[in-house]
Amino acid sequence: MIILQNTKEGYAEHVAEKIRAAVEEMQIQVQGIILKKTISIGIANFPEDSDTFWQTLKFADVALYKAKENGRNQAVHFTADLWEGAEEY
Repeated sequence: MIILQNTKEGYAEHVAEKIRAAVEEMQIQVQGIILKKTISIGIANFPEDSDTFWQTLKFADVALYKAKENGRNQAVHFTADLWEGAEEY
C-alpha cells in the first residue's frame, strides 16, 4: 500500500504507472535464470471515492482485482460500477 497525501487529481495514476513500468523493466537474476515480473495496481482516492479510510482501502482492492481480471500488468482506478455494493458507502 502506498498512501499519497495532498496530491493533485490524476497524480496517483501517474505514480502507479511509474511503479508498474519500473517493475516490468526490472530483471532479477537467480541462479543463472533471469526473472521478469509485472504487477497489477488498484487505486482509490480518499475522500473522493469514499468518506472512510477503510472503505477506500476496500475500493482500491476491488480495483486491483479488476486490473488482474483485465489481463494484469496495469493500474485501475476504482469506479462505483466495479463493485455492486459501492452505492451503500
